[in-house]
Amino acid sequence: MNEAIRATHYRNNHLPNTQWVKSPFSDLDHSKDCVLFAELGDGTVGITDSKDPDAPVLRMKRSEISAWVQGAKAGAFDSFTNL
Repeated sequence: MNEAIRATHYRNNHLPNTQWVKSPFSDLDHSKDCVLFAELGDGTVGITDSKDPDAPVLRMKRSEISAWVQGAKAGAFDSFTNL
């Protein structure tokens, strides 16, 4: 279970027609602990919070997402978790 899950019931009011995905480790009902990602079609990836349909959308280049993912895999952000 390592593939992103389509967040079919989520709508961000800033990008209402966007298909969002989330981690398979986040809550199933989008009510808490869900960070959503979307391919925005302009070479950027959108990131938002599922708890708020009016939440802003952060746009990042794929290279920036790649750097973050590499850091996460290497444990660089483990201090931000309570695992």
